[in-house]
Amino acid sequence: MKKVLLGFLGWVLAVIIIIALIVVIVGIETTVFMLLWNWIVGGLIGWITLSFWQALGVIVLLDILGGLLFRKRS
Repeated sequence: MKKVLLGFLGWVLAVIIIIALIVVIVGIETTVFMLLWNWIVGGLIGWITLSFWQALGVIVLLDILGGLLFRKRS
């Protein structure tokens, strides 16, 4: 019984760690995208600056459009 409980807790811990890593990676990617957008586009062209959540929305939108437009057909 103890071995099964430890095995289950190990899986739960592994899932929590994987979710935390995904959140951290997405946060870093979004922050880098936001900073680059605000530096390049905002500085050169004078467009609006993006917040963190707007940058995340642009990344998701580009991912959706890229998947629809450039998916491999087999």
